[in-house]
Amino acid sequence: MAQALQKQLEFYFSDSNYPRDKFMRAHAAKSEEGYIPLEVFLTFNKIKENKHTLEDLQNAAAASEQLALSEDKNQVRRLAPLPTTDIATERSVYVFGLPTGVTLEEIAESLSTYKVLSLRAVRAKEDKKKTEAKDGETATDSKKRPAPATDAAPEEKKQKTETEGEQNNKENKGHFIEFADLEQAKQFIDTKPKVNGIELTNIQDKMSYLKPKKEKKEKPAKDNNKKDREAKKEEPFTWTPGVLVNLEGANDIDLESRELARKIKDEFAQFGKVAFVEKNADGQIIARFSTPEDAQKSVAGTENGEFTVAEKKIKAVLLTGEQEEAQWKRVEASMKERQSSRGGRGGRGGRGRGRGGRGKGRD
Repeated sequence: MAQALQKQLEFYFSDSNYPRDKFMRAHAAKSEEGYIPLEVFLTFNKIKENKHTLEDLQNAAAASEQLALSEDKNQVRRLAPLPTTDIATERSVYVFGLPTGVTLEEIAESLSTYKVLSLRAVRAKEDKKKTEAKDGETATDSKKRPAPATDAAPEEKKQKTETEGEQNNKENKGHFIEFADLEQAKQFIDTKPKVNGIELTNIQDKMSYLKPKKEKKEKPAKDNNKKDREAKKEEPFTWTPGVLVNLEGANDIDLESRELARKIKDEFAQFGKVAFVEKNADGQIIARFSTPEDAQKSVAGTENGEFTVAEKKIKAVLLTGEQEEAQWKRVEASMKERQSSRGGRGGRGGRGRGRGGRGKGRD
């Protein structure tokens, strides 16, 4: 038991785990010499499951040639400096066929001619957040978390356990075995030994396993973005008739454009929604309503089409026929110009939305 605890403590500080363990490194950063309080390790699941005490940790650290115990015997650190390069991935091997829940100790015992540093299960992407090891735990630790207490009847507990086991087997995506060096990893791949009497169905170096997955993940995203851009280029400009209202006299109002747009929207709010207010090349102030019905109600709701903004009389006139078409052509030309300046990335508009049509443009 004491030797097992010593090995576990050494693993926490090993090149395989420590450089990538943010939880431990954060605690070590609080000490100038890189010490971590032994009490921190008492919170780790594997330490708790074996009911180890502070004294047990002190004895394990003192017996190790890889670790240094502080003078007060309450803190521990690694002796060797951190490696300048991380080759954990290169010396790791992907295997498929090991049972779910297999432990590092079982693998190390079965592969006694090799020096196995770590064992990590490959997690299904959708379950990663649920099953990944907590900070400060190894992958083996996370598998051994105690099950939550339940008040279910014995029969219900048995059924639940069986169901979880079936689910675990279904989600078993394989394991990564990390060896002490590249030579051992290559030898394992070449000889393909049985592990615990199990003949593995897939053995390859971790880099080869990860490469196609990375390419598959990146390529579709790139292709999809290209297709989206091409679709936007080919998408015809369309507009909704009956939503444009010319606000005669509004261009004489001495107000900042956003403030003018806000006041116009407020004036028409009781009749309908103004999605956008703009000034065209001829100096006309055009209000674009969300729907033709809103535009018609707003014009009809004012007294003879007139209303007051900033003490100025304004007349609302619904654009139709050639005037309406001319205004929409201005909008289309403006959109194409913006798209061209953005390198063909498209803009707000298209299909009558945003600055080009139905709705959701800026003030």
